[in-house]
Amino acid sequence: MPVASDAFLVHIAPGRASPARVAPPTPRTETPKNDPSTFLRVATVLVPWIVFAIVTACFLFLSHIAAVVVWIVALLFLGVGLVFIAVDRQSKTQYIGLGILTVLATVLGVLIGSMLFQEYLRPFWMYLDTAEYNNVVPADPAAAHADAGRIVFSRDAIVQTLKSAGYRNGATYCVAPIMDKYMTGRVQFWAVGEDCCAAREDMWCDDIRVPGARSGVVVFDTEGIFGAMTTSAADQYRKAIRMAEAQFELSSAPDAMLVRWVGDPQQVQQQYWKEGVGAWLIVCAVFLVFSIVAGVAVLYQPGDLKSLRGGGTAEPK
Repeated sequence: MPVASDAFLVHIAPGRASPARVAPPTPRTETPKNDPSTFLRVATVLVPWIVFAIVTACFLFLSHIAAVVVWIVALLFLGVGLVFIAVDRQSKTQYIGLGILTVLATVLGVLIGSMLFQEYLRPFWMYLDTAEYNNVVPADPAAAHADAGRIVFSRDAIVQTLKSAGYRNGATYCVAPIMDKYMTGRVQFWAVGEDCCAAREDMWCDDIRVPGARSGVVVFDTEGIFGAMTTSAADQYRKAIRMAEAQFELSSAPDAMLVRWVGDPQQVQQQYWKEGVGAWLIVCAVFLVFSIVAGVAVLYQPGDLKSLRGGGTAEPK
């Protein structure tokens, strides 16, 4: 008798069909809790960068005309970052990381945007908002042109480079009196610049050596975002003026005006705008690289990165 027909050997009652063989259940694989979604990966990299770009742009381009709105935008983004941190306290590498990077992007955006505004766009707006005077005689009282942003001097005005002085404090702050051949009183206007002169009796800042140049753009006394804790460029120029007074027996008016000697004041004003936009694009590009590196760092632990390089899935911890 064949073995397959022996009911006692196969433990099947006679007349009943043989049961089908059932494959063992396939174990369920769960997505590791620490494996971020595609949306979270993209958000963690791009959201902080977008926040940084918007905040710096607001402080750079809008501080002069809508300062309150600029700070409201910064506070809103700061609040968004804090909300991300509070959304999921159980996962230390997901929304918490996104929130921390968003807060960091907001703070850096405020600081860097403020610095760029002080360096580039504040002078641009000040030149746009102030007055322009033409045919100014160097002997005229500077106080009579206190609201000036741009000055066109008379034809006989010259920069006395043989009476220039340079004060060195990190950079070299250069000054030379603007005079005419008839002047005998106090110096009312000084041509100034940085790192463009010898210690004494030689200066080549801006368009001083360009024939026909006789305009000046005023150097405003701005303290910057740190206020009294820093020394402005105007303060350094005044120290150089005291050196020139002592060296060449000059006398400067207490409210003497500092100007950059240029051929075209309008071009200088537009240059501030172009340099400000260029600087903003550069810092945004640099922060994008930082955002990518920081985003990967907070999303993946070393074990996760190893599994990704190998083409597999990170093991749940």
